[in-house]
Amino acid sequence: MPGLDHFGLLAPWYDKLITYNDVDEIKKIAALPAAGNLLDIGGGTGRVASSLVGLIDKIVVVDISFEMLKIARGKGLSAICALGEVLPYPSKSFSRALIVDALHHCINQKEVLRDVWRVLQTEGLLVIIEPNYDHLAGKVIRLFEKLILMKSHFLSDSSIVSLIADFTDNIRVQHYKGNSWFMVKKSK
Repeated sequence: MPGLDHFGLLAPWYDKLITYNDVDEIKKIAALPAAGNLLDIGGGTGRVASSLVGLIDKIVVVDISFEMLKIARGKGLSAICALGEVLPYPSKSFSRALIVDALHHCINQKEVLRDVWRVLQTEGLLVIIEPNYDHLAGKVIRLFEKLILMKSHFLSDSSIVSLIADFTDNIRVQHYKGNSWFMVKKSK
């Protein structure tokens, strides 16, 4: 029996329930505006991507929820249904990549990061934002998602850094509003 499609059910209300108001911070961390293409993995309704339109040449939202992607397309965003583990793009296609509040929903986080690294250009930036595992807000989110049977797999900062360290040691971590922000630059 398939699991409950939480995001399909939430799609019509998602942007109202889960607001995004850290545009200035993400612009700073992702060094936007910039030339090139931006990939938003697990970007759902495009709630983050839509706030970055005009700051980069093209934005693509990738998600596995058709219902969420319908909302993103309604905002005029390019939206593709695909797994983060097998992105349908050639190597070095994107100058920026985002994974905002989504890595913990990925089945194989290491493979997602490996494939994002593949499609990221040299000198490109990857920004990952996840609930801070040790912060009270992160603990509440973990409990809530467990109670509603989301099958989320949250990682500590050190575990995420360890996954990224397979590709580079150019990783910076900061904490902001109960989240852990990982800034990763692809040097080679």
